[in-house]
Formats: sequence, structure tokens, C-alpha cells
Amino acid sequence: MKKAGLIAMSLGLSLVSVLAGCTKDEPAASSSPAATQTAKATTEPTVEPKATPKELSGELKVWSWFEWQKKEFEERHPKVTMNFNVQGFGEHHEKLQAVLAAGTDVPDVVLINPDFFGIYNNIPGLDDLQKPPYNVGQYKKDILPGQWERMLSLDGKRVWGFNLEMPPAVTFYRADLFEAAGLPSDPKELADHFKSWDNVIKAAETLKGKNQYLFTHANSPVGMFVDGNSPFNRELKFQWNNDNMVNLIEISKKLKQRGLASGVNIWEKEGDQAFAAGKTAAVHIGIWYTGDLQKEEKGGKDLAGKWRFTALPGGLGATSGGTFYAIPAGAKNKEAAWEYIKMVGGLDQKWYEDGWAKNPNWTAVPSYTQAFKWNNIKTSSPFFGGQDTRSTVADILTTMPGWTRTPIDNKAKDIFWKHVNEAIDKNTDAKAALQNAEDEINRTLAKDLEDLKNKMK
Repeated sequence: MKKAGLIAMSLGLSLVSVLAGCTKDEPAASSSPAATQTAKATTEPTVEPKATPKELSGELKVWSWFEWQKKEFEERHPKVTMNFNVQGFGEHHEKLQAVLAAGTDVPDVVLINPDFFGIYNNIPGLDDLQKPPYNVGQYKKDILPGQWERMLSLDGKRVWGFNLEMPPAVTFYRADLFEAAGLPSDPKELADHFKSWDNVIKAAETLKGKNQYLFTHANSPVGMFVDGNSPFNRELKFQWNNDNMVNLIEISKKLKQRGLASGVNIWEKEGDQAFAAGKTAAVHIGIWYTGDLQKEEKGGKDLAGKWRFTALPGGLGATSGGTFYAIPAGAKNKEAAWEYIKMVGGLDQKWYEDGWAKNPNWTAVPSYTQAFKWNNIKTSSPFFGGQDTRSTVADILTTMPGWTRTPIDNKAKDIFWKHVNEAIDKNTDAKAALQNAEDEINRTLAKDLEDLKNKMK
């Protein structure tokens, strides 16, 4: 595993890796693009979800790296013709930047992955969805604060896109192995038990005695947090030099010193074998990994019913992957663009009930919390031993923090990991490592930070 830990590999893969085996209009079982939220909202809907769709017409140009719900949208709006420009993941984002900069021949709807949020949330060229004809602010009270925070531009003034999906990072675990080791096997009980890092360490030691591992890499506790959060706050100050991060580094050092991580790479053949043999008793990664767990090389049908998932240990909350829809300022069919986003983004009850809600394998949940008052939110997944997967995801999402992305996040993370991995590997002082990381980030990225601050002004 590279320095960023397990979850780093998930970024940019949520809707790329999971689409294999799906029809072009159907999202994958492991991560349906129908974004995240919680079942805990109690307010009444601001808008009527079942209102008759407005009559729309014309061409709707969509740029994406996959085609989704074209047939369904055209059936609801027969006077609209959808044209998808499907390109490779990297090519899509590169061309989109050029088109937005030029301001000509732009599409009506664009799909954006979180690896690129820091670019698009601080440049001109995308409409503010708070303004007409979108008026997304009417939904704000029914969207979790952490979700809303991600929809804001870097300066916090514009809503530059709408969450299509924002999968949480979770702990997948073998319930049968946990039970045999005397550990809680029920998802809620295990989540409560693992809020204590002392309990997590003890569980890792117990499992190691059976040649089973709770972690694949020693730096995973740090990686779980880092890969689903941001190194900078909205004032562009480095925000990971704190006691919480010191604690995560110390936990990672214990895993390293006591040999409590297996060291296998879950993306290679040895990783598949470790899953199939029961050596990997748990993995901490995005919920989209559901589909990967079911592959035959990882045990497949032989392990069906033995897996479960729950929240990350230590009370951590982190996202992993995800996608946004945005509307370019130069779009020609903005009303149709917004109706499409509303349909696939979880604001539409009919699509929700007729679409992914009927598929028990889809673990994602809508952004719009009122959806949990609609039918069919509960599921029973045979692969997860009858676990109600979507309700579990909804509960986990209540812990998701808000964050903003910047174009220099990855540069900052590279510097951060250089110092932190050294502290973990050599068992040196965590506070000193964090201070050295902050000093180097501020020194090395000073010009980038100043340029961003000027843009925000």
C-alpha cells in the first residue's frame, strides 16, 4: 500500500471501477450514483417530490465517463433528446477544464469526481445552483450540513454542484471470524465497541493470534481520516497539526511495532488470496468496495453471508470517492439539465421508488433526507447476511464531516505523508512530525496559497 493508506486508492474509483458488468444505463451494485444521506431528518419536504414534471424540450448534452438513465429521462420528457459525450475518466476532466475556460460549445450537464473538486470549486464557468432556475437552497434544510459544505465553492459563497453520491468509508469485516474470536459481530454492537481505540488494538492482537488481521497497513488509522478529509480549512490554513492527528499517529505506531498489520496489497493477487483464506478479517475502505468483495477470487459465493460492514473505528467519519453534477454557465438547456440532476440526485420520489430503491444490492442513499420517509428504504442483503445495508449507510453518513477541496491538496498530502510515515516507521515524535509537515507545507506551497487567497478575494 502506498503512503496514503487504504482509502487513498478509492479516490477516483467510485464510479470507475464499479461499473464493470453493469449495463450502460444501470449503476453498479457496489455504488449506485444516487447520493448519500441519513434517515434521521424529521422535517417535511420543502417541495412536492411527486409534482408533475415540467414539459421540457430540446437537446440535453451530458459529459460523463459513463452513460446513465438516458432512457428513463427521455421517457419522462419525450420532447428532450439526451446526448452523452462519454470519455475516459482523465480525458473527461482535462477536456472539461479547457471547454469551461473557453466558454464556448459547453455541455448542459457535467459529472465531476472528487479528485478534481479542488479545481472546479474555485474557477469560473459553472453556474451557482442557488440562483434561478435551480434554487437549490430550498432543499438545504433537508441536506446534512456536511453534504452541503461540499457543495460550496472554495470561498463558501456559491453552490457549484450537487452531490450525486458521496460514499462513506466503512469497516467491512468477517462476522464469522469476529464471532469465533469472541468479538462483537453485530454491526451496531461492533461500531460501539470500536469507538475505543484500546478495544481496536486488543481486537487486532486477538485476531493476529489466529493469523487473521484487522488492518492491512499500519498507517491505516491515519489514512482513514486523511483520505476522506481536507488538509486546509476555508481560510487555507493547514488543519491536521492537532491532538487528534497525534493520537492517530500513535495508534499507527503501535500497529507497526506489534506487527498488527498484514502488509498485503488488496489490489494485487496476494490480496485476493488473503481475503479468500480468511487472513484479511477486515478492510477499511469506501462502501463502493461491496462489489469487489463479491469477486470469486476473493472468496465470492463461498463467503456470501459472512461479511458485514459498520462505521470506521475510533468514531472516525470519512468519505471515499463520490461524484457531483454541475451545470456550466454557458449551458443552453439549463431547465432540462436541472430536472435531470434532480431525478438522478435523489430529489425525485418517483425515480427513487421505481429505480434503485427496488435493488437490494445498491448500498447508496439519496442526498435528500426526506427520501427516508418514502417507501423501500430498507433492504436485506444476502451477501451481508441479511444486513439492512442502506439504513446502515444512512446512519454512518451522519458522522461525515464537511470539507472543501483545493487544487493543492495532493501536494500538501505528499508532504504530510513524508513526515508522518517516517514517524510511524522509525517510532519518532508525532508532534514534531506534524510541525515539520506544517512548516514545509507553508514554506513550499506559499505561492500557491497566496494565489488561491487572491482568487477568493
